[in-house]
Amino acid sequence: MLGESYSEGNHKVALGLCFEAINLGIMGSVEKNPLISAIFCKEYPELIQELLESHPEYFVDGFIIKTSLLNSCLFSQKLLGETIAENGSYNKFFEKAIMSFISDRLQDNILTSIKKLTEKTAWSEWHNNKLAAYLDQEYLVTTVLGKNLSQISDVVDIVRILAFKEICEGIKGTKSVNFAPIQKFIELYPELNGRIFQDHPEYFENNLVKQICGQAKEIYGLSAETIHTSVSNREEIKIQLSGENDHIPHDNDLN
Repeated sequence: MLGESYSEGNHKVALGLCFEAINLGIMGSVEKNPLISAIFCKEYPELIQELLESHPEYFVDGFIIKTSLLNSCLFSQKLLGETIAENGSYNKFFEKAIMSFISDRLQDNILTSIKKLTEKTAWSEWHNNKLAAYLDQEYLVTTVLGKNLSQISDVVDIVRILAFKEICEGIKGTKSVNFAPIQKFIELYPELNGRIFQDHPEYFENNLVKQICGQAKEIYGLSAETIHTSVSNREEIKIQLSGENDHIPHDNDLN
């Protein structure tokens, strides 16, 4: 688009101005969806490092820095005059900011279906396979998320976190004592379970779900086919885990 004026320097200037415009648009909106800014930072990491030094005003305010940069803590004191918590392998600020947008977009697509699946009174390997199919990375990236959301790798895990929330709500809504969906989730994503347990205590209104997830390493390490868990009334729930794989079921199988 620069035509005869094109040069590497002019290209960088144009990209920087685009980044500023993106951020001004985000901060001027009611929703403040940080996705496009985060994608830009991912696509042009070297340019972003230059802009942090030469044009910090392009980041508009702390919201953009926190949600778009995994290592935002390195720049927060200089640019924001405050110290913010260091992220680990994922950006907590981005997760918090983007979660409601992902939830709204995927509620009718897969989240309601996962909750509906969890509300089934019986649970078998068929249901295990169905839950795994819904949360499969390739399925989420190629079928569910679309071009923009799929560009940020952590979005897949955020979808799975929302799925865990739906599982918990399904159990709560039906007052179910079937915790096999929780166990299957832990089996599929033991590390993500730890992240949820740490960052989302609001999901654990059910004390038994909290107990299962809190002891996930021990539970996940068991090779036995049956796990016994005590509940508050001192009865025991027996969760049967099958070792056989059935076919991946279709959505109309739930009807």
